[in-house]
Amino acid sequence: GSKVKVVGGDVTIRASANKSSDKLGFIAEGNTAAYLGKSSTDSRGVKWYKIKYDGVTGWISSRYSKIV
Repeated sequence: GSKVKVVGGDVTIRASANKSSDKLGFIAEGNTAAYLGKSSTDSRGVKWYKIKYDGVTGWISSRYSKIV
């Protein structure tokens, strides 16, 4: 399966694919999470990736991550 690598600083894991949804956790820059094969674009045009990291399933912004 694909992975998502965090770049450009630590990233917040969100409950939904938008900046205002609940925070579920953080991933430090340089770490990778499992990519669950889904992405979504929010109202600002920012793409989000559905991931699983350290037992937490949620969404992270493509502004701070890339599929590897």
